[in-house]
Amino acid sequence: MKKLLLIIIILFFICPSFADTKNFEGLKNSIKNNDPKNAKVYFDKIIEENPDIKETPDILYYSSQILIMNNDFEGAKKQIIKAIEKKQDEGLYYFELGKIYYKLNDYLRAINAFEYAIGENENLNSECYNYIGLSHYKKGNFKRALYNLDKAYSINKRIIYLYNLSFVYKSLNMVEKYEEVISEINSYEPVNVRDYIDLSSILYDKKDFEGAKNILLKGMAKYPESSLLNSAYAKLNKT
Repeated sequence: MKKLLLIIIILFFICPSFADTKNFEGLKNSIKNNDPKNAKVYFDKIIEENPDIKETPDILYYSSQILIMNNDFEGAKKQIIKAIEKKQDEGLYYFELGKIYYKLNDYLRAINAFEYAIGENENLNSECYNYIGLSHYKKGNFKRALYNLDKAYSINKRIIYLYNLSFVYKSLNMVEKYEEVISEINSYEPVNVRDYIDLSSILYDKKDFEGAKNILLKGMAKYPESSLLNSAYAKLNKT
């Protein structure tokens, strides 16, 4: 079974917020750009200047994100669980916990965490349903995977969700739907920054490395000030 594309998305538009200081902005931007080295530098400066906030929920959340970027999933799990114990109504914390469990191949706990995260934020909800679908797919529950991935796509028409759906259609031998989705993906024209990154991720997953780079270059030409596109391109060049 081909490994399903894993989507690593920094939901910067719904991250916990602090006072707009230089270090906090640097921390958030470093996480958004998947830059754990600089994120840790800013994080340490924040703690040095504000030692009393070290164990506050949002600081624990950011700490878990840095650990995730460094592939320390057990450490990240400990931090985000501590955050949840202090602030049990924050959906984003449960989403983070779900991603950690997913990375640890603990799909049942991942599903439970993502279900807790579902609330009023539609962007977060679509990601939760997407990951719930991926988790069911990993467990071989293709019909449940279809239901949740379809729900993610109905909320947010992202090409990456459609790509994930294609694997389920193939597994369920839904030939017409599979061919329809593949045709739509092959003719897809990105519009915004997220679209370019999503399409590049799909091409990378299909082993079309040059195509993945070229799509990002086109996006960078259209949106030259996008740090997300520049970061994605730099990361791709390292692989």
